[in-house]
Amino acid sequence: MRAAESARLADANRARMHERRAAARADAADKLIDDMLSHSLQTGQRPRESITFREILDTASNELDTGQRAYEPEVAAYVRMKVGNLYTQLGLLMLAEPHFRKALELRREALGEQHMDTVETMEKLGRCYRDLGMLDQAADLMERALRTRIEMAGSKYDGFIAVGLNSLAMLKRRQIKFDEAAELYVEALDVYRTLFGPDDRNLPVVLGNLGVVYLSSGNRSEAARVLREALDLIMSAQGEFAEQNPSMLTNLAHAVDDPAEAELLTRHAIAIIEHNLGSEHPALAIPCQRLAGLIGGTEGDQLYRRAIELLRRSGKAADVSTVMGNYAGLLERAGRTDEAEAAMREALQIAEQRLAPNAEATLNWRTRLGRMLVGADCLDEAEKLLLAAESALASTRRPGDEFLSAARKALVQLYDRRNALHPSAASAAAADYWRSRLTATTQPSLPSSTN
Repeated sequence: MRAAESARLADANRARMHERRAAARADAADKLIDDMLSHSLQTGQRPRESITFREILDTASNELDTGQRAYEPEVAAYVRMKVGNLYTQLGLLMLAEPHFRKALELRREALGEQHMDTVETMEKLGRCYRDLGMLDQAADLMERALRTRIEMAGSKYDGFIAVGLNSLAMLKRRQIKFDEAAELYVEALDVYRTLFGPDDRNLPVVLGNLGVVYLSSGNRSEAARVLREALDLIMSAQGEFAEQNPSMLTNLAHAVDDPAEAELLTRHAIAIIEHNLGSEHPALAIPCQRLAGLIGGTEGDQLYRRAIELLRRSGKAADVSTVMGNYAGLLERAGRTDEAEAAMREALQIAEQRLAPNAEATLNWRTRLGRMLVGADCLDEAEKLLLAAESALASTRRPGDEFLSAARKALVQLYDRRNALHPSAASAAAADYWRSRLTATTQPSLPSSTN
């Protein structure tokens, strides 16, 4: 009896301590928000209307970094996470990252690696790195977080672990590790089916993601199969106008062989979004872009412009960069080279401002702008862009990667063109060098386990 009473008291003490810590974290977060808001009302400064939330948040961030706001470690980590999340909501991931990183450092020291708060912070920082294009750092954290969750749960059959498998698979796809990504998605499907049955609402999401992996690896028939399975599940459970249907339809349009079916699927996706969300919603950007690529011509041009404008209004700068870069490709194919170059410059500028220096989009647009400039005989600027892109790609991509091959092919074209305009042994040798590197790039090779 005495031992049981002691255990009960110990549990009660731990619960009270947990409640006190939770209250301290909440109080600190509330005070931070109150202070940020009161800052905007201070007199003797600029008018309230001219002070942006970003400026207020920057002030709070600086006070944390300089020690003007000091908390015990667990509370400090909680506040750092709050600030990081606010920066993330503003699309300022590069400013969010230091706060997530500091929160992880604090929680590791205060709570240890095998604590749920620490694991969740690892996952958050990993997703931040992923979205910044820092894929190796993201993989290290997300793999470690997943292993720790499995160790703590004692089994992989846990809903949070299924989410972790899905998130890690998304990252592996970004790393061009399609086989690993597919295995993780299949494992996530097994967990969801085992835990929740064959009609679980998460299954279409994972099936859709698996379909995208099959598409990326060139397995279009398998992609079409799993995407149709996902659509059937959604249609039977939620009907035609389910929120997930447009993305499934758009991806299925990529997978089918018949261009007419692809166009019908994409137009169906647009019609569902317009029915659900109206004709000005940024979700229309992706299917509009897809349809533009399918049909080209005047309507295609209008659809690209519509997609870009929708994303501009929504403040989705990184997505504007993606669509703008793709629009530049359409303009180039139409022979509108000056417009194509201007669009590609804007796409690259946005990517450089919003993403990590070696993010996939940044390197892709740098390579494509360099290739455009070779065609315009702007060889010096093209050389700087292409050498920088090739160097970054060579350090992060496996042999045979399409982006690395494109950069090296453009360098061959650059030095061949320079040699044609101004014959020299140096230009000829440079062209031969990059030709040999391009050949090495396109040789079959065993899959690499590292990037």
